[in-house]
Amino acid sequence: MGDNWDGDGAKAPSQEAVNDALTFLDGRPANIPLPYPEEGTEGDVGVYWDNRQAHVFAEVTFEGDRTCAYFAVHGVPGAVSEKCGSDDVDVTAPWPDDMLRILRMQDPA
Repeated sequence: MGDNWDGDGAKAPSQEAVNDALTFLDGRPANIPLPYPEEGTEGDVGVYWDNRQAHVFAEVTFEGDRTCAYFAVHGVPGAVSEKCGSDDVDVTAPWPDDMLRILRMQDPA
């Protein structure tokens, strides 16, 4: 994918951002489902989980600087029961406990 991939001047995903996403995902606990990929317009990339049945949404973004930012929520607009997020998380660090707690709410077991 090259620059202007959206026809509106978006930058192509940087190799550094892709590498950071892969490094982060290498630490994915086995009981967390694979996320969906997404690309930003400034060379960044991200992954997200969207389980509407369980009312769980989470997103992690990578800009290629060996850190990521995340946001996770359990609930629906107007009735959010839990949310969390942080910037500048080291992509090699263990996954944040608060994000994992929300992602595990998807598991029907």
